[in-house]
Amino acid sequence: WGASGILSCFDAASGKLLWRNDYSAQQKTDNNFAGAAISPLGNNGRIYLHPGDDRGGKFLALDVRNGKQVWAANPGAGPGYASPIIHNFRGVSMLITLSASSVFAVADDDGRLLWSHPFKDEYIENIVTPVVDQDKVLVSGVRNGTQLIRMEIQEDKSWKVYPVWKNADVTMYMSSPVLDGDTVYAHSSRAKGQFVALSLATGKTLWQTAGRDAASASLILADNAILATTVEGELLVLR
Repeated sequence: WGASGILSCFDAASGKLLWRNDYSAQQKTDNNFAGAAISPLGNNGRIYLHPGDDRGGKFLALDVRNGKQVWAANPGAGPGYASPIIHNFRGVSMLITLSASSVFAVADDDGRLLWSHPFKDEYIENIVTPVVDQDKVLVSGVRNGTQLIRMEIQEDKSWKVYPVWKNADVTMYMSSPVLDGDTVYAHSSRAKGQFVALSLATGKTLWQTAGRDAASASLILADNAILATTVEGELLVLR
């Protein structure tokens, strides 16, 4: 899956091309200046991805064996640059990701839109992959700050989402955060790049570095440490 919107599947043993889907015609507008940046997600014999641009685009589930479409969901907007994640809550398996103007969830089984919450960026730069913990969904953007929303399933099986808190001072841009217990660790774009820690429960900034030391690469949560790189290319191993 490259920036031009072409998805290819290869045999792992031989490298033989098994199938290829070309979505490049959906990646044409000038506003989609970075092309397709979503990482496709594989699960239970399916591949999930969101081709398109600012004109629109459907979130797709494909059969990994042949690339044929299993279902197509319409979130009401084209993709952002964030990658989808799969999450199970109250017996429902769902895909959660960002479009160009919202954070949304679709059902894994048939692609029906479960819920959507506005999260619009004026330059269409929704990049950060959401962090999900039970009923809580954390999203962040360079102009939207960091926000926590909560999802609830109603008696009629419909879904409701509502905002819990917003921290306007922590503005994640390209890198995605990690969650350890109740603490969110991330890169913020403020002060030419900061390492920050937030409380998931309250949104309060627990600590932040002075600046000019965080890179665009995402943090990695290891067994007992966090791995991160600085703008100078130094690898940090953090408690």
